[in-house]
Amino acid sequence: MTKNERGLIYGLITGGFAVVMTLEYLTPPEYVFGYLYTGTILLANSRLTRKAVFGVTLAAAGLTLLNLFRP
Repeated sequence: MTKNERGLIYGLITGGFAVVMTLEYLTPPEYVFGYLYTGTILLANSRLTRKAVFGVTLAAAGLTLLNLFRP
C-alpha cells in the first residue's frame, strides 16, 4: 500500500468518525449511533495493520463511552 493510499484510508476513517460523532451529539440522548463506528472499524480492518485497527477500535469504543458521560 502506498503512502497516498494509506492517507486516503485514514481520511475516510476520520471522516466516518466525524459523521458518526455529529449524529451522536446532535440527536436526542435516546438515540445512540455507536454501532455506526463499526463501518470505520471494518474499513480499517480490510486495509490497515493490526496495530492501526486496534487503535481505531479503541477510538471508536472511547467515543461511544464518551457519549454516555457527555450526551
